[in-house]
Amino acid sequence: MNTESETPRTDNAFSHDGNWDTKALRMANLARQLERELNDVTTERNNLDASLTAAISSSNARHFESMEHEAKSKQLEQELNEAMAALRNLTDEIGRHEGASMMHPRLTRVIAVAKKLTTETK
Repeated sequence: MNTESETPRTDNAFSHDGNWDTKALRMANLARQLERELNDVTTERNNLDASLTAAISSSNARHFESMEHEAKSKQLEQELNEAMAALRNLTDEIGRHEGASMMHPRLTRVIAVAKKLTTETK
């Protein structure tokens, strides 16, 4: 059995000495009802606060995750641009050697794909 009162503040303010008149009894009952309602609203507010805190925390986590993905994407884009520039330089160097592409048909395809990729990424 739970001996803890739902309305400890009211119980403390209206100590029962056994000689209550009707008006005092009604006031005590109203105070108890108001205290119970206050307790319910306080519990609801605390639950909403907890939900809001969890939602903000989750939103912040998604935001930071998004920022990390964006930074990684920019880093990868920079690395790709650097690799494509190096590939362009290499294909230009190979192209300067007379007959190099005829000696290596697969190299010709690689050069064509590299040029296409470098053109598309700009």
